[in-house]
Amino acid sequence: MPVFVLAGAAGALLLMPRAVRALHDDTSRLCAILDTSRSSHPPRLAIYGNSVAMFGLDARVLGGWNFASPAQTFAEALLLQQELPRDVRTIVQVVTPWQLTEKIAVNSDHYNAMLMCGYRPRAESRAAVERIFGATLDVHPLAARVYARRHIRAALEGLFVRNRRGGWLPARQFEVVAADSWPVNPAQVQLLLASNADRRHVFVLAPIHPRLHPEPFRCPPQLDCVDFRTLLAEGEFQDPTHPTPAGAVRLTRAVRDALAARGLL
Repeated sequence: MPVFVLAGAAGALLLMPRAVRALHDDTSRLCAILDTSRSSHPPRLAIYGNSVAMFGLDARVLGGWNFASPAQTFAEALLLQQELPRDVRTIVQVVTPWQLTEKIAVNSDHYNAMLMCGYRPRAESRAAVERIFGATLDVHPLAARVYARRHIRAALEGLFVRNRRGGWLPARQFEVVAADSWPVNPAQVQLLLASNADRRHVFVLAPIHPRLHPEPFRCPPQLDCVDFRTLLAEGEFQDPTHPTPAGAVRLTRAVRDALAARGLL
């Protein structure tokens, strides 16, 4: 009996990458991003960021790919960008106050999904993350497959948890976050600087709900920033950070105009 148990466990670990691809959990978008990055017919522009960029920018209008994903960090964007074909020459990196404050470089669940989908960090990407955050990206393949069980658990939880709302806070809790403080983490700024190489990067400072007052962020002179923090009115937000569909249309048009002014469209 123990032999059969061990054989079953070994088989499950062997099939784990396929299982992660087949499941639809909170990290499944990362596999799609990696697969599409290896497309033979790439556009010249790609968008990175968290869910604000994922729902707030229409890549079709910009003629590119939207490679934003839920809670994507700057380091994760840097790692994903290494997979882009050379024909992609422009990166639109959406920057939100919450990304700037994060204390971590890479979310373990996100990175595990990337590994299960065939991702391997290049030496320069690994070196940048380790230098700035002191975080290692080396994970033993067997340990990664064992960890990947969390994707099965997350997918099953998603089947049984109904009526989950989008966005990260309901409107009645604005007064709670309005009193919070979000100090900028210098390491995150260093990651932005590290990613600003090889390709043309345009950093979009995302709209912020007028009731929120995060700490000021001055874009380093080495970066090409477009400040849209005050672009949208209260009625164009569905929560503290995510625009409504009408707000997303307005934000997309503003980004399109900024790119056109730079000769990038």
